[in-house]
Amino acid sequence: MGVGVAVGAVVLAPILRTFDTASPTELLFITMAVLVGAAFGGQALGLRLGARLHATLPGSAGRSADRVAGAGVAVAGVVVSIWLLLPLLADVPGWFAAQARSSAIARVVEDRLPPPPDAVDSLRRLLGGSQLPRVFEALRRAPDLGPPPTVTNIDQAVLDRVVMSTVRVEGEACGRVQDGSGFVVGPELVVTNAHVVAGERATVVQRSDGTEVAATVVVFDPDRDLVILRAPGLQRAALPLRDAEVGDVGAVFGHPGGGPLRAAPFEVGEALTATGTDIYDARRTERDVLVLAAALHPGDSGAALVDPAGNVVGVAFAIAPDRGEVAYALSVDELRPLLAGDLTQPVGTGSCLH
Repeated sequence: MGVGVAVGAVVLAPILRTFDTASPTELLFITMAVLVGAAFGGQALGLRLGARLHATLPGSAGRSADRVAGAGVAVAGVVVSIWLLLPLLADVPGWFAAQARSSAIARVVEDRLPPPPDAVDSLRRLLGGSQLPRVFEALRRAPDLGPPPTVTNIDQAVLDRVVMSTVRVEGEACGRVQDGSGFVVGPELVVTNAHVVAGERATVVQRSDGTEVAATVVVFDPDRDLVILRAPGLQRAALPLRDAEVGDVGAVFGHPGGGPLRAAPFEVGEALTATGTDIYDARRTERDVLVLAAALHPGDSGAALVDPAGNVVGVAFAIAPDRGEVAYALSVDELRPLLAGDLTQPVGTGSCLH
């Protein structure tokens, strides 16, 4: 069974790429169908070979030992199946991620076995790519912070000022349109996430009035998941930065689903140093992270967390796959070193994420 699942995992990636418009849930069902079919195929082949071997064993003692060994192999097959499926389930938003991250068996498998093969990690990206990068390297449950606030506590004058300094970021990479959110942090400078622009040759920022300005990437940091864009002619005021504290409230100004601007209320529930991976899952990285009670969506990536005074206290970059009302933001301490560097020269945007 385990061998069948392993073979299924290898052939599954090209199959899933043919369903490029399917939702993560639909992709998961396709994945399960292929892997379960491969598992049963592997089990059937194993039973057939085992039956032939069993018939050649002499005496009852040999056959009893064979039955015990067969039971052990069956258990090992189940463990291998969990080992291979765990990374897929843990990052598929909703029920699947919640069950995988709350399972005691899953935690034992993760702690005792090495990381699964690269083919499985590629499948995880296809199924849960909207939550890249992984905030935490280990299988970790999102905290229960309670429901997000229902109001932003931001008055109209501050709201209008922040809207003017918020942009939608869009570009194309490897045949796919990528979009996210951003905010003005300096003269003609915009901040967003690295996974929003990864692999793009051309990027544009759209102002609140709908007009677009061509932008050039001048900082690309896949470890932090931050980017700074230079957009000549942007003509928007910069938003000030402030360190966040647990209990801070305000609004996340983003474009969920690439749609209209929305101010989503948030509260900072925790502030911690998270050990996760870069946007390519290639390197371990540490980030200063704010854990938010907030209902965010894909497209909010790169959005500013703004307090009632109009200060940016963080940059949204991920959503908890197992708890839809928990999101993650980078602290402004992650941004400040990038702003202190050279912001005049174009830099590359790395490879595509898919």
